[in-house]
Formats: sequence, C-alpha cells, structure tokens
Amino acid sequence: MTLGVKFFGLCKEMSFEPKYRFYRYHPNEDVEAGGYDAHILWLNVTTRWS
Repeated sequence: MTLGVKFFGLCKEMSFEPKYRFYRYHPNEDVEAGGYDAHILWLNVTTRWS
C-alpha cells in the first residue's frame, strides 16, 4: 500500500511530496520463522535553482 500527495510550497519553483508505504510479510510457518510489518515514510523536496 502506498499513499502520497504533492503540494507546492512558498513559491512555484518548490514542491513537497510526502509518501507513506506499508509492507507486510507472513512467511510459510513450515519452512521459515518470523515475519514483519514495515512502515516507510519519506519526503521528496524539489526545487528549481535557475
């Protein structure tokens, strides 16, 4: 599952794009042990320098 949104900052040359992703892994209990849930957050910031 991925969720993201993009919006512009104080000026038109700058944008912010926060994103969230969720992973879940359930192993085959007969062969493997353990499993996990992973929450990933990141922020892309784009700006134009010229």
